[in-house]
Amino acid sequence: MRKMKAYVIAISSLVAVLTLNVQSIFAASVTYWAPSFLSPNGSYYSNSTFDMTSLDLTINGYQYLPGFSTARSTKYQIVVKGFFSDDVKGEKIVTGYYPKDGTWFNDSIHVSTTFTPPKGVTVKITNLSSVDGDNVSGNGYQ
Repeated sequence: MRKMKAYVIAISSLVAVLTLNVQSIFAASVTYWAPSFLSPNGSYYSNSTFDMTSLDLTINGYQYLPGFSTARSTKYQIVVKGFFSDDVKGEKIVTGYYPKDGTWFNDSIHVSTTFTPPKGVTVKITNLSSVDGDNVSGNGYQ
């Protein structure tokens, strides 16, 4: 009976440790940007504001111009929206061809303007081309 109890305790401890490790591997989605076509130099914002829990935001998604297989350059920024301008907390420029039905990009944006995770932020997505449009969609994770 004692051996059985020891096995149950050992297995319970192992399950608890594995559960914590799995939870730390899978980040939670905090925002997304719905499929949208950005005109040349166009931009828009993700669906909601959120409070960051760390100084890094993982982003993944697609960016491409339908009918073409050329690389797109798109700027992703963590911002606090302002009335006249946005307060940029961090940014990442992603360049590449990442079609909707292919391999999506996976990158991260680091907050470089503060030592504490900012609150009330959103992701601003900007097409850096002054000539072509950009089809984008994606998610932000913490």
